[in-house]
Amino acid sequence: MGPNLVSYLNSFSHELASKANRVRNLIGSAHWLSDGHHKEEILKSHLKKYLPSNIRATRGFVVNPISSQQSTELDILLTDVLNSVPLLSDEDLIICLPSAVIGTIEVKTTFDRATFKKALASSSNNKCIVSQGDNQHTWSAIFFYQTNDGSDVNKWIKVLEEEVQKAVESNTGISDINCLPNVIIVMSEFVAFITKSAPYEATLKLFDTKDLSAAIGLLDLYSTLNDVHFVHSTSEYDNLIDGVVDVTPVIKKIKQNGDSL
Repeated sequence: MGPNLVSYLNSFSHELASKANRVRNLIGSAHWLSDGHHKEEILKSHLKKYLPSNIRATRGFVVNPISSQQSTELDILLTDVLNSVPLLSDEDLIICLPSAVIGTIEVKTTFDRATFKKALASSSNNKCIVSQGDNQHTWSAIFFYQTNDGSDVNKWIKVLEEEVQKAVESNTGISDINCLPNVIIVMSEFVAFITKSAPYEATLKLFDTKDLSAAIGLLDLYSTLNDVHFVHSTSEYDNLIDGVVDVTPVIKKIKQNGDSL
């Protein structure tokens, strides 16, 4: 019998969910902040088992001296410790320059419209700060542990499409499609990818992949590392994703007016 990659990748979601529920089961809704931090640590610990040794996963801030901007606190900040020196490194906190950043992940407990809207603004604004200058390959994601909205693909894509479209159209929203997150993951429900498809257009693809969603979203990070940072022409991770995803995506177009791209 050959390897069962689907079952193996499904186990990622099961493992994360099991660990995430332990604190919530013990303290209930008494300490939401502690529960949220616990979920960030669970995902961070999971990443540390698979990331190359030169990439560190911590919380932190990014300071951009060119634009005189700094990020808000990033739930998970992925930095290259081999080729860059942080401005500050204190246990699980790093403050660094944009050139050190490999990726960022915003971690939330429950996916709903209001939470997604807020996370989208935070993730995208931080990516704009990080991606200025020479660092144009920063990977970013928003990771949700659950949703209380049921398994309605049409509802999910409607929320994503409407909120992303409003963000790129708003004067106070996201000024550059390049700053949108690469991946949106709702564990055990779906994974969505946002890619720039034209000068003023992005493509939003939602896959109803259930328990595979967490693994597929994180495999996209490993694929980016393989292609961009390790200069491999073809990513085996892309082939792995194609091999296990047997779902037709729901596809929407996000259009932006203006000449910023």
